[in-house]
Amino acid sequence: VKLFSLVLCGMVFIAGISINPIQQGTSVITDNEAYTTIEDIADENPDALWITEGGPYFSNLCTAAGAKTLSSTNTYPNVDLWNELDPTGNYEDIYLRYANINIDVENDVPDDMFELVSGDAIMINLTPSDLQKMNVKYLLADEEHEDANGVHFKKLYEAASSSREFVIYELVY
Repeated sequence: VKLFSLVLCGMVFIAGISINPIQQGTSVITDNEAYTTIEDIADENPDALWITEGGPYFSNLCTAAGAKTLSSTNTYPNVDLWNELDPTGNYEDIYLRYANINIDVENDVPDDMFELVSGDAIMINLTPSDLQKMNVKYLLADEEHEDANGVHFKKLYEAASSSREFVIYELVY
């Protein structure tokens, strides 16, 4: 029994070490200019609401930097906010769930504001007017935005890496 246990532990260790690389620390996230810029802005304005475009990398980066981020994983739905955007409750079956929130900002009014992407992911299509209604202060985006519907997209930071480009905007109403 002892020999069997030792052999089994050895096999689990060898299999685990080859699949799960060992990483120490958070420097892969925290030692970059985008993270520190978001962290500095969030420290200056801790109650400011952020949204992100471009998928989970950006929302998780903002959350890790301490920014109050709407487009992140919501364990519980933000019912009050969703009811503001959907006063008739047409999309309740989509947003009343645990969800990874993705946001797309477009100048034109979307056909569907809420879309179910998968069982635990939703896309929220917003206009600049919706951002103003929600009192969003900052946008981290993977594309350029022009002023629209009385909203000025003030560019605070722009960066490009080998894999992605992104911009931090302050929204001025």
